[in-house]
Amino acid sequence: MNKIRLIGWLLINLVVAGVSAADTNSTVLYATGFEISEKFDPAYTLLGQNDWTGSGDGGNGLVNNYFPNMGQQAFIGYAPPTGTNESLYLWYPNSNTKTQYTRIRFSVDMAIVDSTNQKYDDFRWSTYNTAGDKLFTLNFDNYALAVTYSLDDTNGFISTGHTFTSNTLYSLVIDMDFKMNLWSAYIDDDTVVSNLPIVKSTKPLDFGDVDAVWVLYTAGSAGDNYMLFDNYTVLAVKTPLPTLSAPKFQTIQRLSADSVLLRLSGQTNQACRLDYSSDLKQWNSIKTGTFTSTGTLDVVDDGATQAAQRFYRVVYTQ
Repeated sequence: MNKIRLIGWLLINLVVAGVSAADTNSTVLYATGFEISEKFDPAYTLLGQNDWTGSGDGGNGLVNNYFPNMGQQAFIGYAPPTGTNESLYLWYPNSNTKTQYTRIRFSVDMAIVDSTNQKYDDFRWSTYNTAGDKLFTLNFDNYALAVTYSLDDTNGFISTGHTFTSNTLYSLVIDMDFKMNLWSAYIDDDTVVSNLPIVKSTKPLDFGDVDAVWVLYTAGSAGDNYMLFDNYTVLAVKTPLPTLSAPKFQTIQRLSADSVLLRLSGQTNQACRLDYSSDLKQWNSIKTGTFTSTGTLDVVDDGATQAAQRFYRVVYTQ
């Protein structure tokens, strides 16, 4: 472990968050407040202490009372990586979760502390399975002050429509239902991500760890910003996620002699499939799509006159 000293403190307008990650039907898989009583030593980096591991390099460690009256906190960032390194990942491995648990809740208190050198980076929480595959990421862009997310596909980072304020303490909760293949995220009780797929590929669907991540916005030009985090907790939860609102047909409108417009309503950002049948026995797919941020999806059926009668159904897909 390397000794590191952190100087300077910019936390202002402190807001103590009110989200509780506790659940009467939960099992604590791992929890830490990074305290001296837990044998976390602020003279050394977090990397290497109490089984915390990582990849890449750069500033990380422990500080005292940067969140007032909350003891020690961990941090990632501040001191630039060496050489050509552009990122640092820190995590506690949860090797006992592969088969026992289908729902995981991760919670953490966090703040992004602003740079003083006019360079601003990204700080993330990335979830991995036990095979080491990245599943999804929640990203805090300290330049745009925007919260974005990415899935295990090629679409990159997508806006949640939410922003954050630097130097402010937030409570983050990420709920993962591996049986339903869905995850949601909440910041101070506000829903930031709702029921998105944990995986969209053939990657193993299980929980391995949640990483604290620092990624340089510009290679070779690190900001002296950093992420503070405390009360890092992983729970196995027995109660189910909230039930998705059932998809419905909002309107059906004939456009021409051969086509019909169907407006569907359902859970925001949830994938779905529209099927048709002429006898309510054999069903065929017309289209797959995703409900918009307003919870609607328009589908045109150009084969509506090819049968004497036509029935429709809409179902959620993973």
